[in-house]
Amino acid sequence: MLPFVERREILLQAVLVTLLALLAYANTLSNGFVGTDRTAIVEGKALLRSGTELARAFANPVWTFREASSTGKGGYFRPVASISYTIDHAFYGKRPAGYHATNGLLHGVVTLLLFLLLRRLFERSRVPLLASLLFAVHPIHTEAVAWISGRGGLLSALGVIAALLLYTRWAEHRAYAVGSLAAGALALGSKECAIVLPLLVLLVRARLRKENEPFFSWRREGPFFLLALAYAVLRSSALGMVGTGAARDEGAAVLAPTMLRVLAGYLRLLFVPYPLHTNDAVRLSSSALEPSVFLSLLFLAAVVVGFLRLGRQRIEVPFGLLWLGITLLPFLNFLPIIHFRAERFLYLPSAGFLVAAAALLDRWAPRVAGRGKKLGLEPGEAVTAALVLVLAFGTVARNRTWKDDATLHTDTLVKNRYAPEATYRLGQDAYRGGAYREAGYLMRASLALDPGWAAYLPVPEVHADLGLALYKLNEFENAEAAFCEALRLRPRMLEARFGIALVASALGRREEAVHQYQVILDVDPARDDARYNLALEYEALNAPSQAERVYRTLLERNPARKDAHLNLGTLLARQGRLEEALRFYRNALRLAPQDPKIHFNVGLLFAAAGERAGAEEALRTTLELDPNYQEARALLEELALTDSIPQ
Repeated sequence: MLPFVERREILLQAVLVTLLALLAYANTLSNGFVGTDRTAIVEGKALLRSGTELARAFANPVWTFREASSTGKGGYFRPVASISYTIDHAFYGKRPAGYHATNGLLHGVVTLLLFLLLRRLFERSRVPLLASLLFAVHPIHTEAVAWISGRGGLLSALGVIAALLLYTRWAEHRAYAVGSLAAGALALGSKECAIVLPLLVLLVRARLRKENEPFFSWRREGPFFLLALAYAVLRSSALGMVGTGAARDEGAAVLAPTMLRVLAGYLRLLFVPYPLHTNDAVRLSSSALEPSVFLSLLFLAAVVVGFLRLGRQRIEVPFGLLWLGITLLPFLNFLPIIHFRAERFLYLPSAGFLVAAAALLDRWAPRVAGRGKKLGLEPGEAVTAALVLVLAFGTVARNRTWKDDATLHTDTLVKNRYAPEATYRLGQDAYRGGAYREAGYLMRASLALDPGWAAYLPVPEVHADLGLALYKLNEFENAEAAFCEALRLRPRMLEARFGIALVASALGRREEAVHQYQVILDVDPARDDARYNLALEYEALNAPSQAERVYRTLLERNPARKDAHLNLGTLLARQGRLEEALRFYRNALRLAPQDPKIHFNVGLLFAAAGERAGAEEALRTTLELDPNYQEARALLEELALTDSIPQ
């Protein structure tokens, strides 16, 4: 049992690191959805809307990057992250502040657990406090915390550190063993990088092992390896592959020297987190003799040797470096992932680096700052406090760049000219704002960037979105070419086929548009937008029975489609089926009582039926809602000038 004073000191330190972590990201609450946040939450692809979908999340990717006809499905297999988004959605809907609050809270919990784990491993050291303070505010974590879609990395880190913390108490009670494995399962279900958990368990075991105790036991460490194996089998079954898919398929002769440069870049950002940006592009290297590759290797070796020499007799230094190396293994791209580099990948690895750095600060700060206390702080604590202030300022400033797509991706392009994904995302943002010409320019620019780099760019989606921008500009032939290129690259891409149908309709090729919409519905019967457009095409082809059938099917699936009620009512009115038409108009009015167009159509219907009073009432309501509705005003004046309703 720890003495009361020591327990109180630990409690105060735990509160300090947690509050600091929360405060560092408090200004993210005013940020919005950015990038794939819209895919995951606004479009709902990461949300689980039923028990069936919950079960399916453990057997299928959240969304795919490849088509089923290729060698593998690819995609994200992160059911725990999906569950967390679904819980948030139940409370916050599509309000981003709640999701940001959850991410900030998760970072606070991860920081707290890291502090408690380090306290278990290095009880009589100041390193747990110093490293946790640095971890709480390091700007390299902004991408993982300020971006809602970084949730998987936060949950994974939480599960890994919780599993290790509980593992340190494995021998005390069976519940700790069960809890440790459960936390490991949570980590694996959150993000694939947790696959290194068994190696981290061995690292912790090496630190805690007593003399004459075996290093490995199947009863104690074996279950973690079996858990990782079970996860790998489940993941491979769900995705059809081990990785998530590759930005570019490159051999080891290119990957090895390229990733050496990436690792050197990561290490530099841990030392000096500037400039930070979202660009994942990496210039490919083909030889270790390239000057940049050779210098990267020298830098990595110098850091490792320097840390070990400066940290002699400080066990925290080799522990931290091994943690860093182990947790970076999943991001070396030898098992393909879709990004060659990303700052969010450093969330968990940074803990190891900061442990080693804190040990050096604790050892060497007295020689730099003097041995006397400064403001009641030991030299290592005082230097760390100054670093924490500087890093916290950088984090708060970096958080602001994640406000929205335009702010973030403009910042990326300012810092790095070659950023194809950022260019594309700016194009998407321009499209959402109605700037279609700018959107088309940016999407073409993203496709034209130098292909000698490895970067994630969803090329089929870029072509499809380019087609939409050109369609909005009435450049139908160019739009069709873009949609066809997207479909060539991804034959089962429904959005590209939908775009081809839009162009065919605009060019008067109605039968072709009908065919395209029918193909879409054969693949995905839930595409109500395709069903609605199909009904419009049948109307244009003067095929009212087919249009009526499609409208009715659509309304059976989605009774809340006001436009379908209105269109079907109008279709029936043209056929003289006035009572049926009125029923659908009334359905539309229940859904949108303030829509003047629906009231006008009701007025037309009553006029055609000879019910003058009803027609006048509906037309007056139309004009109350929209005084500029000239058709309603003209018909009302016509009714007022005649004694009978014109047929």
